[in-house]
Amino acid sequence: MVDDDISPQQQPTPPNPDLKKLDRLVGTWEISGGAQGTATYEWMEGGFFLLQHVDLQQYGHEIKGIEIIGHEQTIRSPSERGHQITLL
Repeated sequence: MVDDDISPQQQPTPPNPDLKKLDRLVGTWEISGGAQGTATYEWMEGGFFLLQHVDLQQYGHEIKGIEIIGHEQTIRSPSERGHQITLL
């Protein structure tokens, strides 16, 4: 059952608008120079995080990895009374 009576206080916080500046990275990029390969950027569902997938060759070594890019956000609730949680 889905609760349609969500109060405004329960609405999810939207992603930080500064993240939209990263839209220009979305897609697959060819890497050349000291390393060769590709870097692919895509948004995670919800738009809070940008994922970077790398597939490179450098000095004869295969390099595969992922990076998760987001925005630092401080969360406070009335019950925390001065305590602060920082999401990175």
